[in-house]
Amino acid sequence: MDLTPFRLEANGAGEDVGGVPLPVDADRSVYGPGAGTWRLDWAVRWAHTLGPIDLGISHLQGNLREPGFAEITDSRGRAALAPRYDAGGQTALDLQIAAGGLIWKLEALTADPQPGRYAAAAGGIEYGVGDYLAVFLEYAWDSRGRDATTSFGDDFFVGGRMFLPDGQLSAGAYFDRRTWNTALSVAVDWRLSSAITVGLEAGAFLGDSSLEPPLGRRQQARLAVTVSRYF
Repeated sequence: MDLTPFRLEANGAGEDVGGVPLPVDADRSVYGPGAGTWRLDWAVRWAHTLGPIDLGISHLQGNLREPGFAEITDSRGRAALAPRYDAGGQTALDLQIAAGGLIWKLEALTADPQPGRYAAAAGGIEYGVGDYLAVFLEYAWDSRGRDATTSFGDDFFVGGRMFLPDGQLSAGAYFDRRTWNTALSVAVDWRLSSAITVGLEAGAFLGDSSLEPPLGRRQQARLAVTVSRYF
């Protein structure tokens, strides 16, 4: 088993499954040096509210929660990827400022897994129109570029949420700043009674998938229907 952090390439060798060069075996997690199942981790968070400002600062030391990937051999002798958890530190900041109907939001973090330290952030504004409608404008960034485990590493987001008498409707779109690849999503939650709700979520990808990070899930169209019963 090779525990070297795996660098994914857009046209990497191996089986192409859902846009990923190698299949991912989520049941065979591996750990980097210093990490492990029984490692004792610790985390601390400080939060403070000052008028319209909500501020939080946190730090985690131990197994980092977001995995990278390591190349392994599956039960059939084929190359595959396994989630790889590294030990390190992660420091995060969350900030929210309310000004009337406008809310400014920022979430940022820096972490130091074995492949090297990286930083990521997402921030923007939320504006409430009356009591039933909210619109969003945000930007997401990840310093790992094409090695990121998310497609939203240099993207703008535009969306909205409408509250209905018996439910909620939300829709949005991510636009890649470099390629203008677009991910669309819409979701509806509807309350049929005090105990039953129905949800519908749909998404679509528009653009050139070869320009996306290999682990970009947004390349795939999706449709999901859920029914929830509360007791």
